[in-house]
Amino acid sequence: MSPPATGGATPKAAPAPKAQPPAKAQAAPKAKPAAGAKTTKAKAPAAAKAKGKSKEKVKEKEKREKVVRDSFSMPKSEHAALKELRGTLARKGRIYTKSELVRAAVQLLTALKPAEIIKQVDGLAPVAKGKGKK
Repeated sequence: MSPPATGGATPKAAPAPKAQPPAKAQAAPKAKPAAGAKTTKAKAPAAAKAKGKSKEKVKEKEKREKVVRDSFSMPKSEHAALKELRGTLARKGRIYTKSELVRAAVQLLTALKPAEIIKQVDGLAPVAKGKGKK
């Protein structure tokens, strides 16, 4: 195993000094470190940017809460009201999903007193539970 490694390194190192005068040999090593330095400098900012991005991604991941997928039933009239509300907000320049509007409603409900929430929920029309038969 040693002869191939030595043979591979010897042809690269030996012809360069023999073919070129010592002054050029000195210039060549200077060029190589400079090129290496340029490469290192180019990689360093990219690495710094990558580290910065990864830190930002980590912060985003830490801030984000896990999402739960759910489905529920509601009367057609309330669903139509939700769609109309989305349309109104879209005309004002803000497009929201139904999910975002429901989440906002949950935040509004949590600000209410329990007695007020009970009064609101008791005033809702009953809805059949579960999925309908197909």
